[in-house]
Amino acid sequence: MKISTTLIALVMPLLLVAVATAEERKTQAHWNQFRGPDGDGRSLATDLPVEFSETKNVRWKTAIHGKGYSSPVVWGNRVWLTTAREDGRELFALCVDLQSGKIVHDIKVFDVAKPQSAYSYLNSHATPTPVIESGRIYVHFGSYG
Repeated sequence: MKISTTLIALVMPLLLVAVATAEERKTQAHWNQFRGPDGDGRSLATDLPVEFSETKNVRWKTAIHGKGYSSPVVWGNRVWLTTAREDGRELFALCVDLQSGKIVHDIKVFDVAKPQSAYSYLNSHATPTPVIESGRIYVHFGSYG
């Protein structure tokens, strides 16, 4: 009995470290929802730039059609966001390659016959941030779903 208790006491901390390390790697590879993996806006990454301009600390720029204010989400090498035609009649989910900035997917999610017009000038028909997990992306466009 004493050997098994000692063995558990030695193995348990190693198991906890392995699980914590795997969790840390997972959160660094993915920014899966608004404000990140834990919803708190914090990242485990270090040595990140703190100053930006039109040219400083910018890897690439990609023109996005329509108007959307969703925050991007990242899964591996893919960045997803939403956009909409200015009049709200077409709603899209876009996927951009993280390394090159090239558009990988441009998916029309909805055609809207009668778009809602009651939204703030600070928003668009594509303001909510997507949520992503392995193999699935979830987008939301207000009452359109």
